[in-house]
Amino acid sequence: MQETPSLLIFDRIVDFRIEQMGWPVSKADFMSKGIKYYEVFNDFPYQETHFKIIDSNNMLFSFYQHKKDIDNYKRTNKVDLNSYGGSVRFFKENGKFIWKLKMK
Repeated sequence: MQETPSLLIFDRIVDFRIEQMGWPVSKADFMSKGIKYYEVFNDFPYQETHFKIIDSNNMLFSFYQHKKDIDNYKRTNKVDLNSYGGSVRFFKENGKFIWKLKMK
């Protein structure tokens, strides 16, 4: 069973893009820009994140290494090929920023 992250995070990334006039370059960059950004990422269960900026209207956000994957690896010493993780594609359509989530 996949654990989808809070969808509020993705809305906040769109807010960030509009308010900061650019995509975040890292989790630290995102969290440093205000409490509303910090709060949504504070308990994010994925240890690894990557922001791939394509251009001013397109970005790919990836997340992986869920806390459960790390705990399972420590317990079994095996990597789960069906591990938790996913990506979100952000793009602009009809003048509005939209995101689409894809879980592994």
